[in-house]
Amino acid sequence: MDNKIRFIDSNEKDIRKCGKYDLIFCMAVLQRTPDTITRQGVKSLKKIYPFEKFENQVIELDSYLKKGGLMVIHFSQYSFMDVNISSKYKALGNYNQDDYASVIFDRNSNLIEKPISRNSIFIKLED
Repeated sequence: MDNKIRFIDSNEKDIRKCGKYDLIFCMAVLQRTPDTITRQGVKSLKKIYPFEKFENQVIELDSYLKKGGLMVIHFSQYSFMDVNISSKYKALGNYNQDDYASVIFDRNSNLIEKPISRNSIFIKLED
């Protein structure tokens, strides 16, 4: 393995001590029981996983990322572009979440009946 790559425990102390980072992966972690939510026909995530919680998690992750770094959010129930800080980012390439088979929700935590394509990889343009 490259000596510039480090794996650390996921706790705030170690994360802050070793940051800022070039790349943050969020692969199928910014969601709550997606198969169950889809199967049960849930129309609102407000009580289960409100948009505000997703947004706060993304804002925290943003604080750990270097300018020019990559934020990868794949398999999420919300769109990164709905988060207030998304204006500091630009989608990189055409990598998307079109293969996400579960339902998705808007910034009001309500079901999106006709989902649109959502990008997965974003480059941070400013702090």
